[in-house]
Amino acid sequence: AEAAQGAVKELEQRLAAAEEKESAAQEQVEKLRKEVESASADQDTAYKALQEKCAEEEARANELKEALAKEQAAREEAQAQASAQEQEAARVREEAAAAKDVHAQLEARAGDVEAEAEAAQGAVKELEQRLAAAEEKESAAQEQVEKLRKEVESASADQDTAYKALQEK
Repeated sequence: AEAAQGAVKELEQRLAAAEEKESAAQEQVEKLRKEVESASADQDTAYKALQEKCAEEEARANELKEALAKEQAAREEAQAQASAQEQEAARVREEAAAAKDVHAQLEARAGDVEAEAEAAQGAVKELEQRLAAAEEKESAAQEQVEKLRKEVESASADQDTAYKALQEK
């Protein structure tokens, strides 16, 4: 009976120790449950924050895509304008080259015209000289005609006088 009492006592002590361990384990479980709940709440908060951050990043990415699309459109427009300006510049260069050719042709023609004008002036001077000579000849011929007319009148008067004298004889 003493041995049984000792065994019971030992069992009671072991039971008390086991109950203390169970109580400590229960406290540990409760503590871990609270930590898990807290961690779960923190995880939910973090997940929500992460979702919000993802939504913000997605919105930012969309904004960047839109900005990139606008920039690409602007770049394409600028390239189109640059191409149009290059074409216009080429057209202007062609027109300038054509204008230079026309200018050179006009300068050459101007030289020809100047030469023709000089030749015409020479011809005009020659004609003026010939006209002056012809006028001098005409004037001399007029004088000669007048002289001859006077001689004819004088000879006619002399003839009339000689005729009258002859008739009187």
